[in-house]
Amino acid sequence: MRIKISEPTNVPVLSAVTQDDVWGIFDSERWRRESWGMIVARGQGETRGMGKQPTGVEDVPEVCPVWGDKLGYKDVTVVFSNEVEDQAVYWLEYVHGGDCVTRRKSLRGDRVALRSEYQCW
Repeated sequence: MRIKISEPTNVPVLSAVTQDDVWGIFDSERWRRESWGMIVARGQGETRGMGKQPTGVEDVPEVCPVWGDKLGYKDVTVVFSNEVEDQAVYWLEYVHGGDCVTRRKSLRGDRVALRSEYQCW
C-alpha cells in the first residue's frame, strides 16, 4: 500500500472569492442546489436541481463542455476569470484534497478551466 500526503498547492491571501463562489450554494432545508458557482460539469454524485438522487436512480455524469469527456465520481470542471485562479485552486483543494487539479486550459476572454478530481478516499 502506498500512502501519499499532499500539501496544498498554495495558500493565497483570500479576498473576494469564497467557497460558495466556487462550489455553489446548497440549501439543506429544501434539499436542493441554489447555485452551482463556477462548476460547469460534474461527475457522479449529484445532479442539477437535486441534492442527491433518489434511491435506485442511477446518476449519470455530464459530458464536460471544455474537454468533451465524462467526469469521474465527484470530479468537477470549473471556469473562472484568470485573476482568481489561486483562490479557486485553494477552494478546490479545500474540498477535494491536495493535488486535486489535474487539467488546466486557458479560454477566451481571460478565463481558465480546471478539472478537479476527488482525492479524499
